[in-house]
Amino acid sequence: MTRSHFYAAALIVNAENLNWSEKLLQKLSIPNILSNDVPQPPPDYYTCQFRANKLHRFLGSNERDNFFTPTQRHQVLYEILSRTPYGSVKRGQVGINRLINDSVFSAAFPLHQGSVEPPSGHLSQLPTLRQILFSHWAAWSCWAKYQPLDHIREYFGEKIALYFAWLGMKGLTVWSLKLQRLKRTKAPVLHAFVSMASML
Repeated sequence: MTRSHFYAAALIVNAENLNWSEKLLQKLSIPNILSNDVPQPPPDYYTCQFRANKLHRFLGSNERDNFFTPTQRHQVLYEILSRTPYGSVKRGQVGINRLINDSVFSAAFPLHQGSVEPPSGHLSQLPTLRQILFSHWAAWSCWAKYQPLDHIREYFGEKIALYFAWLGMKGLTVWSLKLQRLKRTKAPVLHAFVSMASML
């Protein structure tokens, strides 16, 4: 085992121990009401910088259609569009951002892939990442569940996943502060009620 394999194995072992609260609740036989069993968790690989001349060394290199995630494809396409000249390079007529600034286009953004609804008659087919996010994240029934951040990262990219992780943490902090304030304001009323009830 080489040194890099050892460190990669150590990282994987340490990553499994991150969800300590779930293990604690299981040991105490308490159901986790925030748990969200999302199907098809994205694989978590030890990654490195991509080089086309070393494509054969990457897992899944034989599946050219699925080798890059949709987010990575969008990033590559945006990079191409932002560097492609459409007129004189000397006059700065390069890239999609310049076309948007010149009001040739009003906006440029990637579209979603596929429908949210599964195709009729194909119930045995695995759901797409968009369908999984729609049913396990964007549905109103999931507002009090853990967010599937790995799926969000796979579909939207790291920045969006980090934003929603931050937003979830901010929401949790605000709710906990509100509950603490509610406890403090209700405590004197509760104590007065208990003292009056004890006198009866």
